[in-house]
Amino acid sequence: MKNHVIMTRFNLRLVDNKTGVQSPNTNLQKCPWLDVEYLKYRFEIFERYTFNSFLHQTSSHFQWLVFFHKDTPREFLDKIAEFQVRMKQFVPVFLDDKECDNWCAYVSHYLLEHYPAGSIITTRVDNDDCVHETFVEMIQKDMCDINTKTFLTYPKGLQ
Repeated sequence: MKNHVIMTRFNLRLVDNKTGVQSPNTNLQKCPWLDVEYLKYRFEIFERYTFNSFLHQTSSHFQWLVFFHKDTPREFLDKIAEFQVRMKQFVPVFLDDKECDNWCAYVSHYLLEHYPAGSIITTRVDNDDCVHETFVEMIQKDMCDINTKTFLTYPKGLQ
């Protein structure tokens, strides 16, 4: 069985990957990714749809890295800890601004450190996605016969 790592960016700072410039809709005075009202709304959606759909997967052979900004308000840390208790695959990762700007490099380093040999399946989902209960199982089934380095992408989603 190949290792399967699912990744979700929850509330990382928004930066244009091409220019490295902070999104024009954000500024240092008001950070939407740390705004309490915004986060209440996002946590509600996340728990109702995303978390619950991964909690009920038919395959539990995966690790789910969920990326949070290190300055996530304290009131949400208990909820994150609750997610960890409810699902052993749920791994919160807290990044600072510098790491947010280059989170892909962080992921690469993490994967090489934790999975030095063997095949890895990575899947990225948004914090408001809802997936079928066989989502993980079907990805793993489809990938088990592929023995070469393969990259599959669905830029407009998969239905």
